[in-house]
Amino acid sequence: SSGKQTAVVKLKIRGPVEVDMPAYTLRDYCLYWSVGPRYNETVYSEGEINLPTLEPGSEWEEEIVFNRPADDFVLSLQVVRPTGFNVMERTYSSDGELMPGE
Repeated sequence: SSGKQTAVVKLKIRGPVEVDMPAYTLRDYCLYWSVGPRYNETVYSEGEINLPTLEPGSEWEEEIVFNRPADDFVLSLQVVRPTGFNVMERTYSSDGELMPGE
C-alpha cells in the first residue's frame, strides 16, 4: 500500500579491513537516493544529503522519508565525490534486501 516510508541509511567508513568505502576522510561528499520501479527509469521520489566530514572508522546514519509507491519499488543509493564521481552504489528491494549486481 502507498503512504509514507522510511529507510535508515548507515555508512561505515572503512578502516584497514572492510572493503565497502574508501579508507580516507570523506569531505564534501553527497548521498543521492531515489525510489522507482525496478526496471524503469521513472523516479517516484529522490533526494540529496550533504554528508558531514567522515573520518576512517567513523559511522554516519540518516533516516530518509519518502512516499511509498503502491507497486514494488527499489531504493537506489549513491555516494558521490565532490567531483561528481560515483564512489559506491547500492540498490535495495522494497523489502529492504540488497539486490546483487545492480
